[in-house]
Amino acid sequence: MVTLYDVAHLAGVSTATVSRVVHGQDRVRDATRIRVQQAIDELGYVPMAPPEPVRRRKDVIGLVCVERPARQYDIENMNLLFYDEVLRGVEARIRDHQWSLLITFLQGANDPAFPRLEAFTGRRTAS
Repeated sequence: MVTLYDVAHLAGVSTATVSRVVHGQDRVRDATRIRVQQAIDELGYVPMAPPEPVRRRKDVIGLVCVERPARQYDIENMNLLFYDEVLRGVEARIRDHQWSLLITFLQGANDPAFPRLEAFTGRRTAS
């Protein structure tokens, strides 16, 4: 496969100059443009299509719930009714937009599982 570097070497110019010719930019002398075009034709160079832009949006909404320790095991102390209402409300709003809901529960602000949430942000904090 012929590369941009091969064209630059044959034409005796930099890869930046070859790139400018390929992309039709005007900061190239006519004589240089002709030389680069001849090298492209001679080698049969075909520029690669640029990659599609990375789509950062994932159509996912994350919901992090922080649990409070219950003193006794009953549905009201466990806040299940409240969580159920919130989850159903969020789901109802995003359903029309074809989004997904990602849910996690933490035991508190110092939950050792917190770092796993960083994987969803696409960023890493300094350790």
